[in-house]
Amino acid sequence: MITLGTGVGGGIIIDGGLYAGSFDGAGEIGHTIVVKGGLTCACGDKGCLERYIGAGPLVEMAREEIKKGRKTLINNLVNGDTSAITPKVLYNAAVKKDPLALEVWSSAGEYLGTALTNAINLLNPARIVVGGGISQAFRFIAPSMWKTIRRGGVTRILAKNLKITASKLGDDAGLLGSAMLVWHKK
Repeated sequence: MITLGTGVGGGIIIDGGLYAGSFDGAGEIGHTIVVKGGLTCACGDKGCLERYIGAGPLVEMAREEIKKGRKTLINNLVNGDTSAITPKVLYNAAVKKDPLALEVWSSAGEYLGTALTNAINLLNPARIVVGGGISQAFRFIAPSMWKTIRRGGVTRILAKNLKITASKLGDDAGLLGSAMLVWHKK
């Protein structure tokens, strides 16, 4: 499970239970390095996935292009106020086939695909569920994500029968998952 929202989180389910790791830190896929020596993350490392596909970085990418003079429907959707750009605005623009919005989501898919390639090679999962608020744009993220995943030799083989889907639980997934974790610990 990977959650895309303000940040990027994750969880690993093995044999029906949450895998926490030796020190309760397993699943920190948001801090997988996707760009060697890349942008500095809030954690202090450089090149973390979260620094490229969290809500802030996606909005920042669109704002930078607009600042360079790029014509886009995004500007119309926020009445020229780039501080009002949100992932939801980027989603709405992509639905209307705005090239900049589609590029932002495609870029997110490439970064996500890089991180998932590492997870696939390490864990060989049967399924990956993508949740969180940004997962609403999964249909725009998925094509470049899959293209990136299928680029690798071993990954192409390991991902042959892999299913990657958007969560059906939306923003409630974290709340429901937390409740289930408490329920199962009784």
